[in-house]
Amino acid sequence: PIPAPTALPIPTPLARFPLATSGDVSSSDGAYTCTEIGAPAWSESEGAVHFDGDDCLSCGNDVYQDITGSADRTVCLWVMPDGDGKSPRAVARRAQPRARERAPSDPHALSNARRRATCLTASSSNIAITFGEYGNGKMWNYQFDYDADEEPTPYLLKFIGFLQNWGTGVYLSSSWTHVCGTYDGSTVEMFVDGSSIGSQSLTLNTGTTRNFGIGCRMAYATPDRFFQGYIQDVRLYAEVLSSATTLFSGV
Repeated sequence: PIPAPTALPIPTPLARFPLATSGDVSSSDGAYTCTEIGAPAWSESEGAVHFDGDDCLSCGNDVYQDITGSADRTVCLWVMPDGDGKSPRAVARRAQPRARERAPSDPHALSNARRRATCLTASSSNIAITFGEYGNGKMWNYQFDYDADEEPTPYLLKFIGFLQNWGTGVYLSSSWTHVCGTYDGSTVEMFVDGSSIGSQSLTLNTGTTRNFGIGCRMAYATPDRFFQGYIQDVRLYAEVLSSATTLFSGV
């Protein structure tokens, strides 16, 4: 008989921020502690931190020093955006995903038409994860652009590296989604709920000076482009995880 498959080893993250309980702003091993900017709120029902568009977490720049320059990396989080990204708002009611014209084989029910090769202009930007510094290819940002015309999946997922950007063409709804990005020194690949949504050749030289940010952009002296929605379980790895070992699969 064919032997049972061997479970893949669980990689050790550089840092993991669970963000699951009230005031939980430290990495799981206690090595890093974030500072609250504004007043992020924790939701007991969601087991996550919620940002309302004028707050975020600043976690220092030592968190990511092993994944700067063109180093291999994987950066993942659970995210549920809400709001329009243009002004602070109270915690929004969770929107339920609705059907639209989609390919039934796609686990995210996103049609091929939504996977546009070019970056679309949207009304506003929410940055969920950020590190690096200002300069060509020196940032690592996951951005969610809100576009009301795309309801009920209005959030366009983008990778932003400053002049080394990728629009992905994939739109998400206001429901829990697992997002991972990898870089192998030449190519960024993005995963949504454990499945690859594509890749883009980019020249990154991630900087070292700005703080690691959760819920906003840290490219300048003061944070901006604040995120609206929930974030949970942020993880950084100094290796390229395959789709079989991305955190959506239980790692």
